[in-house]
Order: sequence, then C-alpha cells, then structure tokens
Amino acid sequence: MAPFTTYIIPESPDKETAGMDQWLWIITDSPLLPACEELLQKICEALKAEFSKEVKLIVCPPEKSLIISDMQPNSFSLILSFGIPPSRLGIWIDLNGPGIRYLESYCFMLTIGLSELIHQPSAKKDLWSFMQLYLRSTDFNVLNKQP
Repeated sequence: MAPFTTYIIPESPDKETAGMDQWLWIITDSPLLPACEELLQKICEALKAEFSKEVKLIVCPPEKSLIISDMQPNSFSLILSFGIPPSRLGIWIDLNGPGIRYLESYCFMLTIGLSELIHQPSAKKDLWSFMQLYLRSTDFNVLNKQP
C-alpha cells in the first residue's frame, strides 16, 4: 500500500492569506517624505485603516502607468490616488480632477499630490468631504447586510 502524499502549504506568519487585509490602496507619484507620511497616516486614521497592516502603498512614477486590474483587484475596497489620474491606472472612468467614484467592487478617490496637499487647505477640505462620503456609504452597506 502506497503512503498518503502530504503537501505543505505555505502560510503567512498570522496563518492567513497574505495581502487580503490590505483593503486601502494608496497610490502616489513619488516616495514618501516624512511630512507626507505624517499626513498620510492621519488620513488613514480618519478612514479607520491601520497604516502598517491595512494599507498597500504603491508608487507610480510620472513616466509610468499601472494596470490595477492586474494587481489582485479583489483584495481592496478603496483606492486613494494622490495626483495619479485613473486613466494611468487602467481605470476608465470619467474623473479628470479631484473627486470620488463608486465602482462595482470598490471606490476610487482622486486628489492632488501629497506634497501639494500639505500646503492647500481647500484641497484637504475636499478630500475630507470625499472621505466622509466613503465612510457613510460603507456604514450604510454594513447596516444593510446585517440579517
């Protein structure tokens, strides 16, 4: 009689599927400076996302484009793009300036670049209102899914 074959399946240290808890994807056009990182952490805190665990930071240099659909599209519920228009990410939606769009499986927010955002209170206010809309919609969805 042949022995049973045993397969070893690699697991992350937390015994969970790696990367699935990164529901907030943040896209910037350059690596973070300390002042930008501090602002970004405040934004994540307001969105109820733990920066070190629930946020995936993606740097998209100005001369490059990314295709979001090629990067595990089911593992996020919000994309927050700082200065990178959706067309450079392979997302074909009508959003030419700062704003928010609700798509079938996630939400997309566009604002100005982080280094510009630090110095423009009106842009921060706009981003805050987009974040409030997003939080209200997620609270509404959670309430409607309860039995």
